[in-house]
Amino acid sequence: MQALNIKPSINYLKKLRLILTIVAFLVVIVGFAFSRLIGIDEGAEVASIVFIIFLIVDFLWWIPSMVLAGYYFRSLNYEIQDDEVIVRVGIVTKW
Repeated sequence: MQALNIKPSINYLKKLRLILTIVAFLVVIVGFAFSRLIGIDEGAEVASIVFIIFLIVDFLWWIPSMVLAGYYFRSLNYEIQDDEVIVRVGIVTKW
């Protein structure tokens, strides 16, 4: 039997990006709560600075991860053979 090559559905990419967005949103919520706790002792100005730092760090990983998710999705390839399934994946992949 000849090997069968399969690419994943575009819905997988949508789900991957949705998960990344949910995680980024949860980080913002945790950052807000953390900044409010710091604000109790240190004041509102320090709390605002801490929250802004959380937002900056959150966007610094979220934006590249959204871009790299597309490259990751395009690199996915499933090869179904008679006796095995080979999954080739990765942004930098040697064939």
